[in-house]
Amino acid sequence: MVGGGKGGVGKTTISMAVVDTLLKHDKEVILIESDKENSDAFFALENVIPCVVCDLSQIEGWALLGNTLENNPTKWIVINTAAGATGHLVEFGHLLADAAKELGIDMVMLWPINRQRDCLELLRKFFEGDSASAYQATYVVKNTYFGEAKKFARFDNSKIKDRTTGTISMPELYDMLTDKIVDNRWAFGSTTGLSIVERSILNKFRNDVDQAFKVLL
Repeated sequence: MVGGGKGGVGKTTISMAVVDTLLKHDKEVILIESDKENSDAFFALENVIPCVVCDLSQIEGWALLGNTLENNPTKWIVINTAAGATGHLVEFGHLLADAAKELGIDMVMLWPINRQRDCLELLRKFFEGDSASAYQATYVVKNTYFGEAKKFARFDNSKIKDRTTGTISMPELYDMLTDKIVDNRWAFGSTTGLSIVERSILNKFRNDVDQAFKVLL
């Protein structure tokens, strides 16, 4: 699950990056898109992998998510959460936890942050919920779009860091290429419409992402 709660920290980009890494390692992947207002990950990946839209602000969405897990017990499920989802994770997260426990599925939380305080406050709120302990690991993802990993001093010096499993540094992809991928709703594995140099930059980024998220494998 790609959580975070805060809008604009890169949840969609990170979800797409995780999917790309899993596909490079020949995993069978399903995307759960819970951002019904800005379903960018869904539109980018709907022709690449199976995608399911679940409104996780409603209990019905969590039921659909649980059914997806039950019907696909051997596949990797990547859940892209919407902005403001932390409250819903706390309220309904036990439903997912119960399903995962019964099915014997491990859960990993990826928590993207920028360098602002509210990212840590939302993480603290998540840890205070009943379902946080159901995750086998919780990694904070430093989105280096907001600066080098060493600049995330607010998190590095916080007490909340001790409650996490570890940190992952999300590589930065330069703005012009990011905008082109987002505007055209491309998956990272697509090279349609990119120049030779842009493909080279994207391939370097994908390799860096693979190294960053290899802990998931």
